[in-house]
Amino acid sequence: MKKLFLILLVFINAISFSAYDFPMKNPYVATILGSSKIMAKGVPTKVPTKEYTLDLAENGEIPKNLWYENGFKFSFSKQKGKAPLIFVLSGTGSKYNSTRTENFQKIFYGAGYHVITVTSVFNANFLLNASNTKVPGVLLQDGVDLYKTMEEMLETVVEKEKPEITSINLVGYSMGGTHSAILAYLDTKFKSFNFEKVYVVNPSINLYYSATALDNMLAKNLNSKQDIELILNGMLEKLKNNMSDMDMEISEETIYSLFATNSLSDEDMQILIGAAFNLTSVDLNYIVDLVKEMKVYSKEKPEKFESMFKYFKALNFANFREYLEKLAYPYYKNLMGGNIDFDDIVKLAHLGVIKDYLKTADNIVVVTNEDDFILSEKDKEFIRDVFGERSYIYEYGGHCGNMFYQENVDRMLKYFKEGEF
Repeated sequence: MKKLFLILLVFINAISFSAYDFPMKNPYVATILGSSKIMAKGVPTKVPTKEYTLDLAENGEIPKNLWYENGFKFSFSKQKGKAPLIFVLSGTGSKYNSTRTENFQKIFYGAGYHVITVTSVFNANFLLNASNTKVPGVLLQDGVDLYKTMEEMLETVVEKEKPEITSINLVGYSMGGTHSAILAYLDTKFKSFNFEKVYVVNPSINLYYSATALDNMLAKNLNSKQDIELILNGMLEKLKNNMSDMDMEISEETIYSLFATNSLSDEDMQILIGAAFNLTSVDLNYIVDLVKEMKVYSKEKPEKFESMFKYFKALNFANFREYLEKLAYPYYKNLMGGNIDFDDIVKLAHLGVIKDYLKTADNIVVVTNEDDFILSEKDKEFIRDVFGERSYIYEYGGHCGNMFYQENVDRMLKYFKEGEF
């Protein structure tokens, strides 16, 4: 009888604590192969979508050579009748129509939501059109820029499409997840949206740590910046040979998709992830230096169709740390009259700036992965301590690699529909 009881107990435990079956156990494989792939059933392949362009002229003139970024772009998917609305915030440097953002759009539209997709504050289109400072990286300042822009986006779709909205919600992944938490805080002050539920996916807690971790994936596996040039030139050559659409954006998703079928070592995958992030950092360094006229990398403004070679040669594959040290820190130090040091900038890019609010914000939940390489052990402890039962850390999935896995999608939709987490 005692033996039977023990067998029964083991069986019950096996049911209660069933293994998480996400198939990609390697965090780098998950990040490259899984982060853009829908692995859940019943998600529509296409959804009705309209694209809009906002003229946010008060945020400054677009440089001549970046004329194609004129106007802030976003998309809206409308349900036929009454429905909740959800904003989807894109990951670091990604556009409103990136593969991952569109995957969230499909999932939520299929679940009965109106959906607005939002470009990252680190993308050129947001930086040039919607950023007040044009120097992103300070969470609360970026959040205010996002919040004001989202007010304009909502006002536009309400005027043009007249959707019947029952509530407003928010989801963000990667840096978009971090900004989702910031926006929830700002909404308690400005009250334009009154977000009912906020779902934060694989956020960065400490932007400086996360960016440095990604920078190091490239740096630690190479001997010099000349090696970076060889790596990136090889990637860009492959991209050029495989792009059929001239306007296709060169993004980390594009890069991952082209190398997904290759058999890569962990070192190769780290280089790939680090190199993809470096392209975002190079853009960021170049644009901020140009529009703020800081003349760190170039002392003149290019003409509309001028060759960009000499400008990018001067950048020399500048990474995110160099952005903070050479551009963001000097800018904010000058803005604050010299009463700030580098560590202060790092603190302003940490979710700890709203820690007290997050501890009691019962409409916010967080999911991430134990093996997410953009998080330190302190970051994961921050999540457990601050969010407690409003957080869930999956055993594996890398950075955003399991966002579209069935169990993850089910958990997310159950929270939005039933409030259970």
